[in-house]
Amino acid sequence: MKKNYDFSKGIKNPYAKQLKLQKEQRKEEKGDMKRKTLACLILVMALCSTMYVQDGNASAKNNVVTLRGIKKGNCVITAKCGGKKYRIRVTVKPKKKIPMGTIYGTAVNYKISMTDNLEIRLESKGTKTYYYGLEPGILERKSGNKWVQLKQKQDIAWIDIAYVLSGNQKQILSVPIHSYYEGVIPGQYRYTKAIGKENVTVMFEIVN
Repeated sequence: MKKNYDFSKGIKNPYAKQLKLQKEQRKEEKGDMKRKTLACLILVMALCSTMYVQDGNASAKNNVVTLRGIKKGNCVITAKCGGKKYRIRVTVKPKKKIPMGTIYGTAVNYKISMTDNLEIRLESKGTKTYYYGLEPGILERKSGNKWVQLKQKQDIAWIDIAYVLSGNQKQILSVPIHSYYEGVIPGQYRYTKAIGKENVTVMFEIVN
């Protein structure tokens, strides 16, 4: 016996799930078709001998299209092949800048005594070269939940010489904490030193 459903009275459509699945399948098939069409179009363009591109130039080698000098935004590439024209629209985004180098610093010994020097292991990653001197950095001691900066002593002196830290190299920087700063007592500290245009911060502890 055939059943009649009155959907206006709030009865769920028994075919709703099936219709939803069919709709999603058609959407997925449509997306696959677009991707296949785009891939075929790019391949055809790569085989073409003549291509035109707005505000730039295009070349093809080994079935790969290379674009140069294109401004960011929408761009249309036109290729002529066999008396026909093929067009493709692409969106050009700026290339992310890759840093030339990064520098890291770690304390050789986390715990030092009141008379020990703080030794910092500097490590450069990348190709960038860093220059630095022996002038004191910023020393802070933890007091509760705050960091308090210590004052430098008067009439302190250091050798005025420039050190070079090349790419992918390591060096040890020795800092005479007890000679540079006033009020040095046991506790947790952090030291910040300028290496080139970057700052390196290390954590350490002074014990009795």
